[in-house]
Amino acid sequence: MLCDVLTGAAGTCIGHRSFQSHLKPYWDSGLREYHKQMRQNRSQWCRAGRIRNKTNTEYMSYKAAKRGFRRAHRKAASEHMRQLNREIDESEELNTNDFWKQVNTRRTTYNCNKSTSGIKFGEMVYRN
Repeated sequence: MLCDVLTGAAGTCIGHRSFQSHLKPYWDSGLREYHKQMRQNRSQWCRAGRIRNKTNTEYMSYKAAKRGFRRAHRKAASEHMRQLNREIDESEELNTNDFWKQVNTRRTTYNCNKSTSGIKFGEMVYRN
């Protein structure tokens, strides 16, 4: 009960940021369901006292839901990046202006760490 009161007070004082869909364009209803299930299982585990024991059913169901969500999230993100690569490959052959627009947009949007990110064409990764 104390946690609920504190969470409610924090929500009214601090506020809540809404989901910004442009940051994760691959987020869909499937991921939303995985995330919702993971949060519900975590809530049940927290209410049960956060027992970290492999015989605790709440803990094991939370860990299984978390594992499923992470797996689905990685799959959706990698599929989104494959789709972007396909679009760049197709525009390279058809229209050079669209190709460079997509390359420059991707460079500024998805380039968090310049040393590890790049655009892959065939077997080569180009970083500049």
